[in-house]
Amino acid sequence: MLADSVGTAVEETLPRGMFEGTLFRAAMRHPTNAVTVVASEFAGERVGVTATAVCSLSDSPPSILACINRKSSALAIIQDSNSFSVNFLASNQVKIAEIFGGRTPLRGEDRFRTAPWTTLKTGAPILSNGLVSFDCQLDQIIEHSTHLILIGNVVDAIKQSDLTGLTYGRGSYSPGTAC
Repeated sequence: MLADSVGTAVEETLPRGMFEGTLFRAAMRHPTNAVTVVASEFAGERVGVTATAVCSLSDSPPSILACINRKSSALAIIQDSNSFSVNFLASNQVKIAEIFGGRTPLRGEDRFRTAPWTTLKTGAPILSNGLVSFDCQLDQIIEHSTHLILIGNVVDAIKQSDLTGLTYGRGSYSPGTAC
């Protein structure tokens, strides 16, 4: 059962045992998720991609997982560097989400010129003024259908105080709750 645009429950049926991609994508637009930029650097080349399928995995060892489309050009750099960052965006950073999400003409290094970046232990790009950023050593990659699941052990982090996070749901960005 799904809800229509005004929140009314709508029954949608498929043949028993089937749940196809279009219906799944429509259903997955409803939950609100934190917006991040997953970034990496290798041999002077920085890459980044907007991602909302990111979550904590464990606190022992501290680890994060991020799901990235296997067509993303960022994956080769992440694999070569064996590291990546997960940068949770603040509510005033919609433009950064759009830039790294490919919604502007900016590509490559030009994307990084739109905000202040630094590095921590691994050398992965860290957004200096984001909500919170995690510096991760790549531990494992799991292939699943159209995406790769990156598992990273967190080796360092920085957090900005008193910021509100950026979330994405129902096809638009909005402020989340303060962290």
